[in-house]
Amino acid sequence: ELSLIDVPFSGGTLAINNRQLHAYNDEDVAVLQRFATALSDGFERFVIIIERNQAERHKEAVNRIREQVWFMEDDEDLVKVLDTVGDALRDGGVTFCDCDINLVEVTGEASSVRHYNPQRKTWVESPNDTAIRLVQLWSERTVAYRRDLHQEDGYDEAGQIEKAFGHRARSVVDVPFSDGTLAVNHDQPDAFSESDLGLLQEIAAVLTEGFNRVRDLTTLRENERQYRSLFENMVDGFALHEIVLDEDGTPADYVFLEMNGAFEQLTGLRRESVIGRRVTEVLPGIEDDPTDWIGRYGRVVATGEATSFESYLAQLGRWYQVTAYRPKDGQFAVVFANITERKQMEEDLRE
Repeated sequence: ELSLIDVPFSGGTLAINNRQLHAYNDEDVAVLQRFATALSDGFERFVIIIERNQAERHKEAVNRIREQVWFMEDDEDLVKVLDTVGDALRDGGVTFCDCDINLVEVTGEASSVRHYNPQRKTWVESPNDTAIRLVQLWSERTVAYRRDLHQEDGYDEAGQIEKAFGHRARSVVDVPFSDGTLAVNHDQPDAFSESDLGLLQEIAAVLTEGFNRVRDLTTLRENERQYRSLFENMVDGFALHEIVLDEDGTPADYVFLEMNGAFEQLTGLRRESVIGRRVTEVLPGIEDDPTDWIGRYGRVVATGEATSFESYLAQLGRWYQVTAYRPKDGQFAVVFANITERKQMEEDLRE
């Protein structure tokens, strides 16, 4: 026979025993209770430190992926983001056997799934039965945690994972995002904690940012392509400039930033020769022209008020109809039309 005391604290119990009966008195119990209180305080501080460190690791993991997302320039950069996911999960303290990103592509009533494995750095088309299951999980928009495939595996996921990765899995998580699911598996049952699931959801949200960015970039490039086509096929000349001010803030020059083909044809100026240069370099003496080209354009930039006028540019020996406006602070755009023939006809009529 022996004497035994268990004093509970926040992390468990403080236990002592003695081979003699009635070995402990009330004072002993009180001392143990004080010790248990101190253990509770220490244990709670330890838990706080662990949780704080884990939260910091999660934050760093998410930021690592987000940095990749916001450096993306095109579709190929998306793979760099996906390659970062597995490493970021491990850095965040999540242990797993495989990490996968399943992309769902829906065309009308048909759907397909291809998955990217960051460890193998490859895209693979999913079999039809797997694709149907993944589309279902994705469309439900909730975290799907299969805690033990040995207990319940109605879709033979363990077999499919073994075929794809060479081992059987016990627990699987799919976290949906805008374009598919972020999936991890483990060969142990119930392998993922609530904290792990939280990190997976945060990373899935960043993946949504990434795929939305790809779409935005694709739209932007298409808009730029359409704008460039319109820009290059305009009949009128178009050019963009930046005004240059002197020390007193008075317009003293301007720099050629962009021009279309029609502007080159109408003025005889070649894009490769003038872009980035000042007009006083390209057309010496223009600062003294009676039309006050620099001053006019300077007032457009200063006031934001568009202007239209006709004038003769002696340096080019041509008459132009000009419309100028301010697209943004410090810049002005001009639309040029060569009206030299019209002016010559008017002159002939007057004679």
